[in-house]
Amino acid sequence: MLLADQQTGITQAAGYVVAAAVIDLNEVMLMLTVLPIPTLVAPPEQLGQYLACYTLACGSGHVIAPTMASFLIDPLLPSLFAGGAVVSGVVVVRRARQLLDDLQRN
Repeated sequence: MLLADQQTGITQAAGYVVAAAVIDLNEVMLMLTVLPIPTLVAPPEQLGQYLACYTLACGSGHVIAPTMASFLIDPLLPSLFAGGAVVSGVVVVRRARQLLDDLQRN
């Protein structure tokens, strides 16, 4: 990424594409190697708890990481994400109530 920042034009764009590809490849390889660890380590009676904690940690990371990265891009961006989440939540709740009312009528 730092090398791409020092370039201009097509070289810079190619650098960003290569950096994104390396990061994505790293994430895929990490998921393939880290995913079985809770299954191997957990005692059979606590497997569900181990997997729940692992899923919570991974899910939180996938939610928090883009928000933290967006602070580096533009401090206003997380506010827009939060606003969009609130608006979509309101829309989903209203739509769910509509669907429930429609189901109860039938």
